[in-house]
Amino acid sequence: MKHLAEHAADGSCSAKDVAEAYGIPQEALAKILQRLAKAGLLTSQHGIKGGYMLARDAKTISAFEVIQSD
Repeated sequence: MKHLAEHAADGSCSAKDVAEAYGIPQEALAKILQRLAKAGLLTSQHGIKGGYMLARDAKTISAFEVIQSD
Protein backbone atom coordinates (compact mmCIF):
# COMPACT_ATOMS: atom_id res chain seq x y z
CA MET A 1 0.00 0.00 0.00
CA LYS A 2 2.82 2.37 0.86
CA HIS A 3 4.60 1.68 -2.42
CA LEU A 4 1.41 2.23 -4.42
CA ALA A 5 0.72 5.46 -2.55
CA GLU A 6 4.23 6.76 -3.19
CA HIS A 7 3.99 5.91 -6.91
CA ALA A 8 0.37 6.98 -7.45
CA ALA A 9 1.43 9.70 -9.91
CA ASP A 10 3.16 7.05 -12.05
CA GLY A 11 -0.07 5.10 -12.56
CA SER A 12 -0.32 1.41 -11.82
CA CYS A 13 2.48 -0.77 -10.45
CA SER A 14 2.90 -4.42 -11.29
CA ALA A 15 3.12 -7.06 -8.60
CA LYS A 16 6.60 -7.84 -9.93
CA ASP A 17 7.78 -4.24 -9.42
CA VAL A 18 6.47 -4.09 -5.85
CA ALA A 19 7.88 -7.54 -5.02
CA GLU A 20 11.32 -6.58 -6.30
CA ALA A 21 11.27 -3.25 -4.43
CA TYR A 22 10.65 -4.99 -1.09
CA GLY A 23 12.27 -8.39 -1.64
CA ILE A 24 8.96 -10.25 -1.31
CA PRO A 25 8.20 -13.40 -3.34
CA GLN A 26 6.05 -12.29 -6.28
CA GLU A 27 3.53 -15.11 -5.89
CA ALA A 28 2.86 -14.26 -2.24
CA LEU A 29 2.54 -10.55 -2.97
CA ALA A 30 0.18 -11.19 -5.89
CA LYS A 31 -2.21 -13.02 -3.54
CA ILE A 32 -2.12 -10.15 -1.06
CA LEU A 33 -2.74 -7.59 -3.80
CA GLN A 34 -5.69 -9.64 -5.07
CA ARG A 35 -7.22 -9.68 -1.58
CA LEU A 36 -6.78 -5.92 -1.26
CA ALA A 37 -8.44 -5.45 -4.64
CA LYS A 38 -11.32 -7.72 -3.65
CA ALA A 39 -11.76 -5.60 -0.49
CA GLY A 40 -12.05 -2.49 -2.67
CA LEU A 41 -8.80 -0.89 -1.55
CA LEU A 42 -7.01 -1.40 -4.87
CA THR A 43 -8.01 -1.49 -8.50
CA SER A 44 -6.31 -3.69 -11.04
CA GLN A 45 -5.69 -3.14 -14.71
CA HIS A 46 -4.86 -5.86 -17.20
CA GLY A 47 -2.62 -5.55 -20.20
CA ILE A 48 0.82 -4.22 -21.04
CA LYS A 49 0.58 -1.19 -18.75
CA GLY A 50 -1.50 -3.08 -16.21
CA GLY A 51 -0.95 -3.44 -12.53
CA TYR A 52 -2.42 -2.24 -9.26
CA MET A 53 -3.26 1.20 -7.97
CA LEU A 54 -5.06 2.59 -4.95
CA ALA A 55 -8.82 2.67 -5.36
CA ARG A 56 -8.98 6.04 -3.60
CA ASP A 57 -6.71 8.68 -2.11
CA ALA A 58 -4.17 7.19 0.32
CA LYS A 59 -5.19 9.66 3.02
CA THR A 60 -8.63 8.05 3.17
CA ILE A 61 -7.38 4.47 3.63
CA SER A 62 -6.77 3.45 7.22
CA ALA A 63 -4.38 0.80 8.49
CA PHE A 64 -7.41 -0.88 10.07
CA GLU A 65 -9.05 -1.27 6.64
CA VAL A 66 -5.91 -2.89 5.29
CA ILE A 67 -5.62 -5.30 8.21
CA GLN A 68 -9.33 -6.08 8.09
CA SER A 69 -9.22 -6.86 4.36
CA ASP A 70 -8.16 -10.47 4.99
